[in-house]
Amino acid sequence: MPFVVPSILVQQYGPVSGRIPFDALVTGGTPGWRLWLPAARCHRAMMAAARTAGFDPRSTGTYRTYERQVSLFKERYSWTNTGVGRKFWPVSLGGDDHYWWKIQNPVTKKYPADAAVPGTSEHGWGCADDVAEELDGDAPVESISAAFHIWLTINARDYGFEQTNRSENWHWAYTLGGVIPPLVLIYEQPLPPPPPPPPPIVPPVAPKGKKMIYLVRAWNSTEVYATDGLQKWHYNPTQYQWAKNMSVFGFPFVFDGSTGGPLVVDPDVIDQLPLAGGT
Repeated sequence: MPFVVPSILVQQYGPVSGRIPFDALVTGGTPGWRLWLPAARCHRAMMAAARTAGFDPRSTGTYRTYERQVSLFKERYSWTNTGVGRKFWPVSLGGDDHYWWKIQNPVTKKYPADAAVPGTSEHGWGCADDVAEELDGDAPVESISAAFHIWLTINARDYGFEQTNRSENWHWAYTLGGVIPPLVLIYEQPLPPPPPPPPPIVPPVAPKGKKMIYLVRAWNSTEVYATDGLQKWHYNPTQYQWAKNMSVFGFPFVFDGSTGGPLVVDPDVIDQLPLAGGT
């Protein structure tokens, strides 16, 4: 989708880019770089997703004032006809109604990267970012890697950004004019509160004069017995009347101690006993 100047920005700041007050911009997804609020919101979500994907995104340029647009344009273009990169700078945008051409580097014989005609820069609307990357852990940042460019090509549109200059793989602009995509809204939702801690485990209390014990089975045998965690009683329905009424394996029941004497066991044996019905 091509970049279209958001109409609300034209209404507020006029038709020439680079006139937005700095304090009307907010920080985007890379520290210290500011954008128009809708663009910044989308930029934050996109850069957070990039970090999750394993990249360390940075910026080398976001908002660009009109004055900076003029100086950058004059660094790269002149009236000399080199036959490369011709652009017309109209009086309505502070120019001279003249064509300008890219300046060739006399040493390398190369031409510079593009620069927008002053007053038309996407950066001047607070909607563009020159994306960079941190690859080696020291200053300065590095140019965008091929892997990160591929990631942006696949994913940036979901966050409202497009590579609007095909010759500059680092130049990405917010193109939705104020619309916030669903993925950005999801990113902005507050994290759900953590679940409440489970209620404390309160052991059942036996009625007065009774004793609460559990029917369990040893982890390494088929022996079934009753225990209160300190002592254990053999489970034998024919010998112990208290066990005859216990039909649900693993649930507590009340033992009044009138039949079946307790058997004391060593603590290391108790440690191996899965209480409350474990197997």
